[in-house]
Amino acid sequence: FNSPLQQTIAPNRRLFNYLDRHLERFNYQGANSLAAETLENLSGNCLSLALLVKALANLVDIEVSYRVIYTEPVFDISEQTLLSSNHVRSYLTNPPLPDEESQSQAGRTIGIDYFRGSLDRTGTTLSTETFEAMVYNNLAVDAFLANDMDSAYWLSRKGLLRDPQFKDSINLIAVIYRRQGDLLLSK
Repeated sequence: FNSPLQQTIAPNRRLFNYLDRHLERFNYQGANSLAAETLENLSGNCLSLALLVKALANLVDIEVSYRVIYTEPVFDISEQTLLSSNHVRSYLTNPPLPDEESQSQAGRTIGIDYFRGSLDRTGTTLSTETFEAMVYNNLAVDAFLANDMDSAYWLSRKGLLRDPQFKDSINLIAVIYRRQGDLLLSK
C-alpha cells in the first residue's frame, strides 16, 4: 500500500487491488469469522469479508460503508427453524481532495463483493450500528444452532444495544424464548 510505485493510485483502489489479488480464490462459507481468520483461510460469509475490508481500511484510513444487497434468497432449515440471510456489500470511499470538492461520492467509491449476481438489487445504506448489530446477530445464530441459548440471547442483546430497532435480533430473541417454552415473552 505504501510502496512508492502505488502512490499514483487512489487509496481505495490500492486496497481494492490488494483484496482482488489476495482473495481471488475466496470461498464462500456460511461460517462467521474474524478478519484475520478470513484472510488466512480465504473463506467466510459476506460479513466475514466486510470485517476484513473494515480491518484493512482502518489501517490506511479509508472510509468504509455498507449496503444491503437484495439477491436471490438463501434459506436453510435447521431443527424446525427456517434460517434466511441477507447479503452485505462493503464500499471503500476516498475523502475528496482539496481540488475535487465537487466530485461526487460515486466517483470516489468502490464496492467490494465476492458474490455479485446479475439479479442483485442495491438496498439501503447501513449505519455502522446496524452493521455491528448484524455481526452480533450472526454470532447469535451460530450459538443458537449450537444449542447455546444463553450465548445466543446475550449476543442478540448485544446487537440490540448497537441498533435497538434491528428486527433480526428481536426476532431471534423471540425464537429463543419460544424454544425455551416461554410463549408469553416470545410474542
